[in-house]
Amino acid sequence: MSFIDRILGKKNRTAAWKRFVPHGLVVDFDDLSLCGVKLGSPFESLHILGPDDDPHATGRVHRYTRLGLDVHESDDGLKFEHLTLYMTDYAGHVPYAGRLEVCGRTVEITRRTTPEQIAGMFEGWTYRLEKDDQDGSAMTAYLALSRFDVQPSWEDGELFDIEIA
Repeated sequence: MSFIDRILGKKNRTAAWKRFVPHGLVVDFDDLSLCGVKLGSPFESLHILGPDDDPHATGRVHRYTRLGLDVHESDDGLKFEHLTLYMTDYAGHVPYAGRLEVCGRTVEITRRTTPEQIAGMFEGWTYRLEKDDQDGSAMTAYLALSRFDVQPSWEDGELFDIEIA
């Protein structure tokens, strides 16, 4: 939002949302959902997360640093398009501590989870691992199921984040 909008007290769409996540945070990789809200659902369905960190912020990325995640809305603002889970304390985020489910079971994924462990957890998914730099200190795995992708990234041997789009 512009400086004028801030002075006038204008806020983004999440400012009026009230956090209500009675069963805690859950990311289900099988149906690609956050607390039951599937990617591609109306963005307003994420009202359960409450207001983002900066209700005056503009743009399509809504940061929830105390939850360890960011949610992205589509360009037209209508759909839940992208989810990033942080496994480290990057940019003030706490590491994501909610439940993770894949292949019908709860799994533990932390900053110490290796690419090989990720590949084993995502049975039946298409899997490819690429080194992002010449010294091999940064890697990204590409996991695909249906029309969505899950991309965990490692830096210096630690799982940095997981992007779901």
